[in-house]
Amino acid sequence: MPFPRLKPTGLALAVAAAVVVAAPSLRAPGIALAQDKTIDFSSDDQAMNAAIQKARGNLGSYWKSFASPGPGERDFFLKVAIPYGQSSGREHFWLRDIARDGDRIVGTIDNDPNHATHVHRGQRYTFGEADITDWMFRRNGKIVGAETLRVMLPKMPKAQADGFRAQLEAP
Repeated sequence: MPFPRLKPTGLALAVAAAVVVAAPSLRAPGIALAQDKTIDFSSDDQAMNAAIQKARGNLGSYWKSFASPGPGERDFFLKVAIPYGQSSGREHFWLRDIARDGDRIVGTIDNDPNHATHVHRGQRYTFGEADITDWMFRRNGKIVGAETLRVMLPKMPKAQADGFRAQLEAP
C-alpha cells in the first residue's frame, strides 16, 4: 500500500508524504516506492505544522537510532523541504540512503516532484538539518516517526488509513 503525497493548492505548503511501504520484491526487504498520490494541506495548517514541529523536536531519537541501529531497526528516511521557484515555495520529499558528515546530510530523493522540478526521484540531494520536516524508520517491521503521515490519516479512505495505522509502531 503506497503512502500518499501532499499537493499544495495556491500558496499551500507541499508536504510530500510519499513514503515506502511493504513489498518484498523491491529494493530493500519490506520496502516499495510510493505512488504519486496527493493530499492538499495549506501552509498554515495547524495540525500539519504541529506534526512537523513534533518531528523536528524528536529528531535526536532518529539520529541516535541511525548512528547505532538497535535490533530490528532499518530503513531510515528523512523528509526534507526543497525550495522551488522564486517565491517561498517548498515541496517536501522523503529521502532514503541517508549519509551524514557533520552538518552535511545527503540522501536520495524517493518521490517524483510536483513543483520542485529541478530535482528528480533517484537524485542525491545535500541538505542541512534545518531542512528536515519529518523522519521515519522501521523497528521490527513497524514504522517509527512519520508524524506528518499521522495528520494525513483522516483525509485518506478508511481502508488505506487503517492499513497505515496497522504499520505504525505507536498508532
